[in-house]
Amino acid sequence: MKFPRPLIEGFIINRENRFSVLVSVRGKKEKAHLPNSGRLKELIVNGRKCYLISKDNKKRKTKYDLTLVEVENTLVSADARIPNYLIYEAIIENKLKEFNGIRELKKEFK
Repeated sequence: MKFPRPLIEGFIINRENRFSVLVSVRGKKEKAHLPNSGRLKELIVNGRKCYLISKDNKKRKTKYDLTLVEVENTLVSADARIPNYLIYEAIIENKLKEFNGIRELKKEFK
């Protein structure tokens, strides 16, 4: 998957609430937005390496979005929006043969 910005390495400290996690980034404690309302207790573990995307919106309460978490040398998505982008990208790039030949594809079609 192509991310809009470089990923920044950090480490999870703890989950503060449903959509917020405290992380260590470059030795500094930072709040990060967790775009996933699931429990994720197996994923959001103190000391676990994670990857964040910086956000420059001054209206936001956090500078980062938590995107990926490393679990036993495997990157796991903490961002509930990522699966939709992965599938969209795979279909566009003809990586899923079951979907080859689709003529029209829309993201989050209502």
